[in-house]
Amino acid sequence: MMRRLDNIFEQRFALPLWKGNFPALKASALVVMAGIFCMACSDDIVEHEFFEPRTMYPYEFDGQPEITGPEALYFVGLQVGDSQVKAATIENAGRSTLEIEEVEIEGPFDLMDFNEGAGEKQLLPGEELSLSVHYQAVDDEGRQGLMTIWSDDPEQPRLDVELVASAEYPCPTAVINAESEEGHSVANPQGSLEGKPLETVYFDGTDSHGPDGTAVVDYEWRLVDTPQDTFVVLEEPSDLATNALYLELSGNYVVELDVWDENGERSCEPARMAVNAVSGDAIHLQLVWDTPTDPDPFNQSGTDLDLHFLHEAGSWNRVPFDCHWMNPNPDWGDPGDARMNPRLDIDEINGWGPENINLDIPEAGTRYGVGVNYFSDHGYGPSYATVRIFIHGVLEREFSGQYMVDGEFWHVADIDWPSQDIRGVDEVTFGFPTN
Repeated sequence: MMRRLDNIFEQRFALPLWKGNFPALKASALVVMAGIFCMACSDDIVEHEFFEPRTMYPYEFDGQPEITGPEALYFVGLQVGDSQVKAATIENAGRSTLEIEEVEIEGPFDLMDFNEGAGEKQLLPGEELSLSVHYQAVDDEGRQGLMTIWSDDPEQPRLDVELVASAEYPCPTAVINAESEEGHSVANPQGSLEGKPLETVYFDGTDSHGPDGTAVVDYEWRLVDTPQDTFVVLEEPSDLATNALYLELSGNYVVELDVWDENGERSCEPARMAVNAVSGDAIHLQLVWDTPTDPDPFNQSGTDLDLHFLHEAGSWNRVPFDCHWMNPNPDWGDPGDARMNPRLDIDEINGWGPENINLDIPEAGTRYGVGVNYFSDHGYGPSYATVRIFIHGVLEREFSGQYMVDGEFWHVADIDWPSQDIRGVDEVTFGFPTN
């Protein structure tokens, strides 16, 4: 019986028969073959498509640092002799180490606790540095100054942060309450929250308030930072009191909120919530790709690349030991323990991705393969594929910019468990390898 099923699979799903067909054929085959081959498959697979046109930014394969930080720090409500300390969070949002070369202060403000040693001047991708600034009021007059951070960011070597001090509260206070599956956090004005890829985080700004009891009447939400290769947007209009965000990829997201009170005054500084989407699985794989000739990667037409995850007991593109779109949740490991079964969360069929595969508990003494199949270019030509491998939520390896054409298969890497050793293979063949 199994030999007969294998023959059916080879006859029905050999690559030459698929070339030139459209996603509808792939989707139809999935329904039919899932019942035959994937008796343990779950219904968690999602076809995630974007219909709103967006601008595709130039694709960069070479990592570079990127410095981000607040536009201003505000010292308010000070009487003569009072002092305040405000912190500016500087982050490396790029893909290589950021060098903080110098920090300068202008005006009646003091920089605190910044060590000029090299240890605190280098920020790895995703790392943050808190720069504390002190101000003491000598009279009831307002004061202004400037903090300048010099770095090796090639696009923005100079980052300016305005310093503003006032004896009065001239503006309302923006507050963000955020909820994820992992918990709750408040930004007043800054906060952070843990989340998971593919969940939706909810934001509430109704705790924002004006000075002396004045009401907040207007809101403005902004998504100011996202992981590379995602172009998600906030799910609700920016002028509502609440909002939400779909965490499409692992990585850091930053949401800001400004508010206006009934007197037309804007908040002195925005509330800023940093959301870190971290997979709770032992192994998390992510595939994205760029097709230069596709003018709109987010409509219903585009290229189709597939992520594959292979158990050492199997062969590429054969069930049950290759987890991919035709076998999205195979039964591996101990019978009945779903945590030892990999799962494909997204099968993206119309351009750029992402596709994700997760495994909660890998088998000890096992080698896993990671691969990409160019299922169909749908007439758009070559694509550039990027695969990221996360171990326990940490990005351990990235394989980027692989040139692929219709019908090719890229054996990206192998993962040994429990050593967690990732060995780059980087072999491209036409069709699936035979082993």
